[in-house]
Amino acid sequence: MNLFNLHGKHFRNDENRLTANLAVLLNEARRRFMPAFLMRVGVRVRQQEIPNIKVALQQVRVHEDAVSILDATVTLGDRFSVVIESKVGRNSISPSQALKYGRWLASYGAGDRALVFITQLREPAIEQSVRSELQAAGINSVRCVFFLWRELFEVLRESEGLDDVGFKRCEQRIRKGLSVSSVERLSYLFLNEVEKMAFELSVVDQLAVGEVTDVVIQVQDEWFMRAALEHNVWFPPSQSIHGLKPAKYVAYYQTKDNRNGLPKYISHIARIVKVWKRVSYEDARSLPEFKDFFANAELASTVAKFKNKEGLFHIALTGKATALAHPIPLGNPSTAQFLAKKRFPFTRMLSAKTTDDLFAAKHTEPQDE
Repeated sequence: MNLFNLHGKHFRNDENRLTANLAVLLNEARRRFMPAFLMRVGVRVRQQEIPNIKVALQQVRVHEDAVSILDATVTLGDRFSVVIESKVGRNSISPSQALKYGRWLASYGAGDRALVFITQLREPAIEQSVRSELQAAGINSVRCVFFLWRELFEVLRESEGLDDVGFKRCEQRIRKGLSVSSVERLSYLFLNEVEKMAFELSVVDQLAVGEVTDVVIQVQDEWFMRAALEHNVWFPPSQSIHGLKPAKYVAYYQTKDNRNGLPKYISHIARIVKVWKRVSYEDARSLPEFKDFFANAELASTVAKFKNKEGLFHIALTGKATALAHPIPLGNPSTAQFLAKKRFPFTRMLSAKTTDDLFAAKHTEPQDE
């Protein structure tokens, strides 16, 4: 189990876990990541000052009878005071919460004062509301900084040399038992574990056997089939707010879309590698696994329209889709509407003559809610 997973178990929700793990890494990666992070939030430090910087978690602060629990603080005497607050998904920044933190920083902080919000989504209207609240309260000594989780990961990768090439090099050295600096190893672990928390990432091969079923069926029109066959990209249904239960494979049923090559058949199956749940368009574009996919302007512009009520969607990386030797045709036409998200053992898929064979009650597994 990853060190950051263990450390995060002591906190009550993902937001606190994420901030706690960030604080651990800031405290350890002082040479490069800490100054890079502080520069990103507008605080410049000299190298000789870094050993004296204090990082603290879950501090309870009271100002004018208002109690605040600060997720994390980074301070240096009378030079600067930074308060960090994390948000995940569409859990929006609260202007009233920001006002409490701002009042505390204005009264008890020192030097350059920054209130840093790290979020999954950029929400300009709420950001402006937060700034307006502080301005209306006469709090002019506190800067508000809005920072995305994906931007934080980019700062870490750049500062610690863990771009795509560096990350793979570190991973290979770890697997071979070769020496890796403690900070590089911690940064690698942080990216592995915290990215899972921030994006609800599931790496299928790392899940326990009991957590994963065999096959889930996905109904695909021509555009989605093209994404699957040409780019190994699958978009799980966004109607399931928290995504589907993990599966080993996805089976593609082609709709009666005239542009599909084999309409009304389950024609292909692909091994599921990774699933990112509840990501924004900008998050998905930033993932190296989908670099080539989003380089296609037509595909990228279509994905930009994929949003549930929260402005998020799910995306998965698969292995190369394999054409079934014997595609499975639709059986009873009235069952077509029930195919999506159905789950079946792999052996049942192989032996089915029509989709009706997949609906044998004794063979089906629990469906997604």
